[in-house]
Amino acid sequence: MNKSFLIIFIPAVFVAAMYLFLGIYPPARVLTGAGVVAAGLAVWGIRAWRKRGRTAPPGSVAAAPPPSSSAAPGAPASPRASQS
Repeated sequence: MNKSFLIIFIPAVFVAAMYLFLGIYPPARVLTGAGVVAAGLAVWGIRAWRKRGRTAPPGSVAAAPPPSSSAAPGAPASPRASQS
């Protein structure tokens, strides 16, 4: 969100709250649309929240390559082995 959007949006929220406080409600179609948007955002947020906690399946992680057989165990690999 950029500043231009916030300059318009924040006062609009206050004006809408004032109208609701005074008992002036929008038509039912506006309330229905707002409810649909709120439900969609809730579903999207819940799906993102559940996806964030999920770990990758065991088969999807690439296995580490086996060490080269020419190097002695514990010895560092030669630079040429990693280039080929």
